[in-house]
Amino acid sequence: MPFVATSVSASLAGLDPRLEQAVLSLGATPWGTFRQVTLPLIRPGVIVGALFAFLTSFDELVVALFLSGSGAVTLPRRMWDDLRFAIDPTIAAVSTLTIVLAAVLLGSAHLMLRRRDA
Repeated sequence: MPFVATSVSASLAGLDPRLEQAVLSLGATPWGTFRQVTLPLIRPGVIVGALFAFLTSFDELVVALFLSGSGAVTLPRRMWDDLRFAIDPTIAAVSTLTIVLAAVLLGSAHLMLRRRDA
């Protein structure tokens, strides 16, 4: 939650409120204003917040161990069990894909922010 709140609030801080006022004065509804003006302008912050929330969910092993019963196996718990009880290259593949996914998403978010500022 803090990562999402920080990134979205930073995007909202850079938003010019006059744009919303102009759209509302032209007859748009508040929902239409949010959907057509506000959301596209804060989309990079929302995407970065979602990315950080997704990546930090992999770090919640302790919560997954306590909350999951014997029938529910979450991905962090499966990774933990595979590391402890089995020598399997699957965990290395999942780790590599997670790192590559994080790098690609952070790189694309950086490019989107750079294009918006240019």
